Amino acid sequence: MTIDAKRLVFLGFLDEGKVDCIENVELIKGGTPADVERIEFWEMPPANEIMEHRTIGEAIEDWFELLIDHEAQDLKVQGYARMEPTIQRGSTVEWILEWLDGEYGDPDGNDVTEPNKDMLTAEAKLHETILQGYESWACEPVIAVTINLVKWRGDP
Repeated sequence: MTIDAKRLVFLGFLDEGKVDCIENVELIKGGTPADVERIEFWEMPPANEIMEHRTIGEAIEDWFELLIDHEAQDLKVQGYARMEPTIQRGSTVEWILEWLDGEYGDPDGNDVTEPNKDMLTAEAKLHETILQGYESWACEPVIAVTINLVKWRGDP
């Protein structure tokens, strides 16, 4: 699926009257068309830690005065989606076993407990449960949209 301005209108990120202002839409490295549906914020790169613009229009309007002063012709706006966190397999079990060995294991450190299949299976279920209930704050850019500001402003 390609991403075009009409898709951005459908998803509520762009007013239909501004479709002709879009010069280019491109996925950012690693981004997929499915990621576009997860976009929560639109900012001009590089984005600040605080993201607040829910549409392309909000992002542009917030910077409009600055853009007019600099007589910019084009503007690149990026769509940001929340990052999908992962937990390294084996990390939780290894941490617990290391702690147990430190508290209750061989004081010379000769016996190191290795995780078994049951431990790793339980860990996988724990990780899955945690990630299902966790909402990431961190966002990553997934799409870049180039806007023709002359058309956006309605200049002749």
